[in-house]
Amino acid sequence: MVVGVIHFDILINGAFNLKEKRGHVKRLILKIRNKFNVSAAEVGYQDLWQRTKIGIAVVGPDTALVNSLIDRITDFVYANGDFEVIDREIEVLRY
Repeated sequence: MVVGVIHFDILINGAFNLKEKRGHVKRLILKIRNKFNVSAAEVGYQDLWQRTKIGIAVVGPDTALVNSLIDRITDFVYANGDFEVIDREIEVLRY
């Protein structure tokens, strides 16, 4: 079993208060969950209205599959026009 973890540190361009931020983040997380069938959640910066950290977990049978899915998720997040990715951390673990 292989587990991949991605953390995206994101700047939200279209949010002017916490309510707008939560709407943007919720939509992005739902899109990621539905499109890629992975676990995703806001894991940091909950009190800042222009910044967020999203964590995503990917589980698969081999490293190639997990890395491929991580690359597709990364491309999807970078292509989203409402957000600017400041930083991305990836960790792949074998069990």
